[in-house]
Order: sequence, then C-alpha cells, then structure tokens
Amino acid sequence: IELYRRAGLDIARARDSLFAVHPGGPKIIDGVQLTLELADPQLAASRAVLHDHGNMSSATLPHVWMRLDESAAPGTLIASLAFGPGLTVCGALFEKR
Repeated sequence: IELYRRAGLDIARARDSLFAVHPGGPKIIDGVQLTLELADPQLAASRAVLHDHGNMSSATLPHVWMRLDESAAPGTLIASLAFGPGLTVCGALFEKR
C-alpha cells in the first residue's frame, strides 16, 4: 500500500493494522478486504458502523475512528480509506496514541 511506503514503513505492517474504511456499502468493505487480503477483525469497526448507521456520507469515517479509538491498543496503525465519485480514493495512516 502506498500509504505505508510514504510513511517509510514496510508493507508487512498492514497485517497488524486496523482499517477505517468509509463504508459506502458492504461491497466497498468486501472489495478492500479481498484486495488487501485482510482478516475480518481488521475491518470490524467499519462493518459495525455500516450496520448500525448505514452510509452517513462524510460523517461516516469519524464514527469508525471513534470506535477504533475506544478499542485499538496504543501503537496500533490505522489505515483510513475514503472513497468518492468515480471510486476515487483518499487515504491516511494514523497511529493510536
């Protein structure tokens, strides 16, 4: 993933990361999971927010971040991915403090 390279991190760190994916729908989360070969727990917060609230547009990711802030251990890397029109993507890499 480009996010890890730009941060000077080995891509292997993605295996230990959590992912905050803008859950525009279950197919978005499924596609990210399949493409990046992620385990279910890595995307649990995104799926939970989608289940509980649906797609809330730009307000969705902050809800995912709040869940991860409550559950992630300090030092955990969190890759955040947001999708826009034409399936453009914007990403950021955070570390839980």
